[in-house]
Order: sequence, then C-alpha cells, then structure tokens
Amino acid sequence: MRRFAPSHRSATLVVAFVVAAAAGCSQSPPNGGAAATVPGAPGATGAAGAPDSAAPAGDQATERAALDSLMAAARALARTDGCASSGQCASMPLGARGCGGPWEYVVYCPLSTDTTALREAAEELERRERAFNAKYDVVSTCEMRLEPRLEVVDGACRAASAGVPAVEP
Repeated sequence: MRRFAPSHRSATLVVAFVVAAAAGCSQSPPNGGAAATVPGAPGATGAAGAPDSAAPAGDQATERAALDSLMAAARALARTDGCASSGQCASMPLGARGCGGPWEYVVYCPLSTDTTALREAAEELERRERAFNAKYDVVSTCEMRLEPRLEVVDGACRAASAGVPAVEP
C-alpha cells in the first residue's frame, strides 16, 4: 500500500489556505454605525450626505474604517418616520460581504428619506467594499441575508421581529 506523503509545497499551501480562511472568517461586519463621519476624512460625505469617492486609499485598516464611515453615512440617510403602513416602508441592501450579498438591509420610509441620496450611498458603499474585498482577498461567512419583512410601529418603519406577524395600524 502506498502512503500519501505531502510535499513541503503542498503542506505549505494547505497551511496558507487555512490561515487565510481563518483570517477572512474573523473579518468582522461593519461596526454597527459607531464610526463618526469627519468631513475631509477618508469615507467622509459631502454636504448632501453623498460619499466622497475621492477619498484616498491607505492600508487595510484605514480602508476598513473608511468603509465603516460610508456604512454609517448610508444608515444616517435612512429616515424611518413618516409612513402610516408597512406597505409604504422599504429596505435597501448595504455593503458587500466577502462571500457575496449585503451585510444588512437598512429600513426606511421613502416619504421622508432622500431615496436618491440613499441609493447612491448604498451603491458607492457596495462598489468600494467589493473592491476592498478583492484587493485584500476578504472572505466571510456565507449565510444569506434576507430582505426583512417590514412593519410600522408608533409611526416608524422597522424590520418585523421573526415569527411575529406585521400589524397594520
């Protein structure tokens, strides 16, 4: 019986793959909106809230921080108040996970949100995050993010809790 004895090269490739996969899987999602957007900083937004696409590229941490700022800026554009029924609410995908699909969906009321600015911010974020993912070979967990079911509570649009039917006011 012939035993498989991996060459040094194949063992090195396996170790490199495992390390890369582990590093990519530890890629944390955007920071939940905690980053502040500072005018003139990488990922800053203009007066209308549109991302500054001329932001300089830097190292991976700097670029990730700029993406987090873009995510926070997009979230800030989404207004949830102003809709009277869940049928008036909407959601938009934000970000680009390494394994595909968005990081999340932002819920908003189109009646009170500048939907053009929000769409442009979401598209810019997705474009820049895809480029970031390709540049740094980012991988992520591969679960599918589903668009949320929407509801209105106290005059504000929100994602309905799982298993709880949406209630029309």
